[in-house]
Amino acid sequence: MATFHFMVFSNPIDGREDDFNTWYDKEHLEDLLAIDGFKAAQRYRLAALGPGQDEPTYRYAAVYEAEGDDAAGLQQKLMDALTSGRVRPPNGIAPGALAAWFEPIGERRIAPS
Repeated sequence: MATFHFMVFSNPIDGREDDFNTWYDKEHLEDLLAIDGFKAAQRYRLAALGPGQDEPTYRYAAVYEAEGDDAAGLQQKLMDALTSGRVRPPNGIAPGALAAWFEPIGERRIAPS
């Protein structure tokens, strides 16, 4: 069994940031973590840009950790949950979010103490 990271980059609809954050924190993370194989989730908000960087397309990211035989099987479980209504529809999320599965290609490294 492998560990995959499902990453979703998104923005709230203008003027609906509170709805977006409430939906994510109170509904969406809970819904996805109820799907078999999904083990952890954490949200991020853009805090700063590196030197010389232009404003990015997305200001928010959600990273889900999931375990399964392959990303396609985990994606199918997610799609089944979406179509069955077990994952509630988005509230306040702007169209055009980017969602993708990533797999590790090297060992996780930790800084020396």
